[in-house]
Amino acid sequence: MTLPGTLCLALALGVSAAAPAIEAQVIRPRPAPTRTERPGEFRGKPASDWLQALQDPSPEVQLRAVVALSQLRPVTPETVAALVQLVQGANLQVRRRALAVLGSLGREAKGALPAVLGVIQDDDAEVRRLAASALGGVPAETRDDRLGLVATLLHRDDYARDQAAHALGGLGVGAADVAPELGRLVEHPRDPVRQAALRTLARIGPEAALPILIPYLTHRDPAVRMWTAQTVAGFGAAAKPAVPTLIAMLGDHESRHLALSTLARLGPVSQPAIPRLIAMLDEPDPSREYRTLAARVLGQNGPAAQAALPKLRAELAGERLVEATGRNRDALATAIRAIAGEGDPAVDAYAERLARALSSWDPWTRAEAARALSPLGTAAGPAIPALRRSLLTDDQPKIRALAADALGAMGPRARVALPDLEKALADPEPAVRRQATLAIKSIGSSP
Repeated sequence: MTLPGTLCLALALGVSAAAPAIEAQVIRPRPAPTRTERPGEFRGKPASDWLQALQDPSPEVQLRAVVALSQLRPVTPETVAALVQLVQGANLQVRRRALAVLGSLGREAKGALPAVLGVIQDDDAEVRRLAASALGGVPAETRDDRLGLVATLLHRDDYARDQAAHALGGLGVGAADVAPELGRLVEHPRDPVRQAALRTLARIGPEAALPILIPYLTHRDPAVRMWTAQTVAGFGAAAKPAVPTLIAMLGDHESRHLALSTLARLGPVSQPAIPRLIAMLDEPDPSREYRTLAARVLGQNGPAAQAALPKLRAELAGERLVEATGRNRDALATAIRAIAGEGDPAVDAYAERLARALSSWDPWTRAEAARALSPLGTAAGPAIPALRRSLLTDDQPKIRALAADALGAMGPRARVALPDLEKALADPEPAVRRQATLAIKSIGSSP
């Protein structure tokens, strides 16, 4: 994060103990002109006098002049040029002071970026830090300026690298002309470098970034594929041009999970993948991980995925009510509701099945049934009577709390359960009382 100009100046200039008056001037904002000080002057002297003072051989005089120029407005090209010359000078304290002032000037320091970049690898750690701080404010006006920022992404110092990425990303589409150079860093062997490049490409925007990123989705390095996919997914619907590549990746077992996870974040633009996703529902998948993600992608396409309904319904009906299948059942029920709308017979039958399971002798089965009803929301209506009984009579506190949670997830449809939830406020278990309180609020505040 770029330090505010005044703070950067106050903390970083390193004013010597021999000049306390100068330190006060650096830290405090410029006071209003006195009767004897006209606009454009500082301590009764115009900018031209302070510029002339920079030529004095005494570093102390130069330091006072730098502080004075930092207070004068408007900032002139002559002031910026003089400060740039000092940054490249021999006296370390003066160089530091000039750099800090350039950083505080921000966008008014036009033309100063090459000088700042020129000392980003300086032997002095404080000079390097001040130069890095200035990157976020001093404008990158030319392609060479922006290329200099790209090169700084290779810097050994995390702060300098982050500041360069922040500066480039802040340009948005204005940095599109260096997107190819950023793309080449995506496969850099050092993780911090490629992550900085990807963060910057994400801020530049999909139009410039996607043509560069899409080939990296199938890169030989799994880490490159992963970071690239996350960046592409962040573009949401704007990442539509990547969908054909992601569909092709579904045929590669090493890339399938990544492709599905990415498609699941793109919304309805993933529609071209529907036929391939339907076919995946028939493929062996002991962990159910692929089918769960496939169901999510199908669900986000809504009615356009009607062809998937028979397989989704059949799988939901056939899944066992055990914890291991919970994520898949949640995804299947959610997808069916998104595609077919409320009142689908398969989801109603599933809710009734869960309701019956609340009477099981096995506490694990009852707990899984109560948990699975919550994601159904209003579709869990057929289970309201069973949930009310579990809330007040189940001997397991966890199940009573889960029953309260499921009732709250239904909103006003569970209003009939309010008396039971109020009774649950006296439950001896804090978790049950907490969930009952939340459920009452949810039912009462829902539209």
